[in-house]
Amino acid sequence: MRVLAIALLVGCGGYGFVEPKTPPIQPFAAPPSDLAQICVLRPHILAGAVTFAVRDNGKLVGATRGASYFCYFAMPGTHQITSEGDSVEGATVTIVAGSRYYVHQRVKNVMGWVTSPLEWVPESEARTMIAKCDYRVVTEVPGGEARPPVNPVAAAAK
Repeated sequence: MRVLAIALLVGCGGYGFVEPKTPPIQPFAAPPSDLAQICVLRPHILAGAVTFAVRDNGKLVGATRGASYFCYFAMPGTHQITSEGDSVEGATVTIVAGSRYYVHQRVKNVMGWVTSPLEWVPESEARTMIAKCDYRVVTEVPGGEARPPVNPVAAAAK
């Protein structure tokens, strides 16, 4: 009974995911002409049970757990991407419509302190990383926060 209670506590209140058979946003396809595409890549099994929420200009656009990735669309302009682990890590980019961007969500675990620094990578590296990942779509979020749509669109900073 005690094990069941622990399992229910761990399973409730966190992020939930599905792995679609076909990614809703293809990582190497051309984005809509008035938007850009950003893919967040986490090709690591280190800290595989840890979920990293990803925000673009403060808005939740997705999350990763284990070796996974997701993509979203972004309006042209400046975007501050953050990845939340035991600390918040960030990367800034100025988006141009019609372009694709790939950010490597690295995983660092120093004595149980798990962080996810972000690093922009070229498409050639992204292709290698994506081959090691599953596409994941967020289906549940904790704390009553709004779940991002399957194809999120992030606004540029004002």
